[in-house]
Amino acid sequence: MNKTLLSSNRQVNATNCIMILSFLMIFVSDFAHAGKYIGQLDSIITATKFDNKVYIQTKDFFYKEPGSCSTDKKYAFSFDGNTPLGKNMLTLITSALTTGSVVFLQGDDSCKTSASGAVETLTLLQLKAKPITSK
Repeated sequence: MNKTLLSSNRQVNATNCIMILSFLMIFVSDFAHAGKYIGQLDSIITATKFDNKVYIQTKDFFYKEPGSCSTDKKYAFSFDGNTPLGKNMLTLITSALTTGSVVFLQGDDSCKTSASGAVETLTLLQLKAKPITSK
């Protein structure tokens, strides 16, 4: 077998391991009671009656751990779409919603009260490249 091919395969496997370990470290971070979600998005909404916050509704999840302060059954996370970070998040969320891509969402265990309960503040968003094809 070609030594270059073996070396290349080892390099790819090492890169995959690093990516998996990095992803797992997110779960073992300081956000012990913060909400975490991996899956697809169902809808987003914003309105003046929601204090101009953006609320995210999720669906089809692989992993879901509500934050300890979250009591809302409809919306998983919210954020302020007027900040520089919020504008970036809104762009990524709109893209994920349109394409059906998988997202990783994480809050900070601080909640805002909505009409239907407390919704956790979104602090981390990661968009995955491939959409869900099967469960």
